Amino acid sequence: MKAFKCSAGCNGGGFTPQGEPLGLAIADGKSSGNKNFASSLTSGVLHLDGTRLRLERSQPYFQANPTLPQQLLQSGPFLVEDGKKAADLSSDRFSRRSFILTDGGHRWAIGYCPSTSLDQLATVLADPKSFKNFNVATALNLDGGSSSALWVKTDNQPFYLREINPVRNFLGIISK
Repeated sequence: MKAFKCSAGCNGGGFTPQGEPLGLAIADGKSSGNKNFASSLTSGVLHLDGTRLRLERSQPYFQANPTLPQQLLQSGPFLVEDGKKAADLSSDRFSRRSFILTDGGHRWAIGYCPSTSLDQLATVLADPKSFKNFNVATALNLDGGSSSALWVKTDNQPFYLREINPVRNFLGIISK
């Protein structure tokens, strides 16, 4: 994160046992991995559309956009859509989780939860009482488990919830 002058960041999307992205990842126009529609772990696309960050369903996005952007991360599953908890999320597998969320306007956040199921995390994120002055419209799970991490720049020592295993890709926030 320091090397890229990020204000904050977390681990990105899932990856294969060979260390390749589970879905498509594009950083500054350089892509790795491939479009993947076979798994809920790649059901969402986070991309930069000009100067606006967007979060959309993978298949409709790729069908409507043959030209790919300079920045894109395919991940999933969706936790919240249209302000409602996503259906059919696992309630029995507890793990570390990182996620990205938006209010549907210009406000975004990344987060980290030390141990929860996807269903429990979605329940909290979809509850309007969870965040003061921030109603979650959409939330997408990023890679979970032992590569979950969160890093935030501070005036002194960075705040860093370290990953257990290496992070293969990451989502960094750069102030403009």
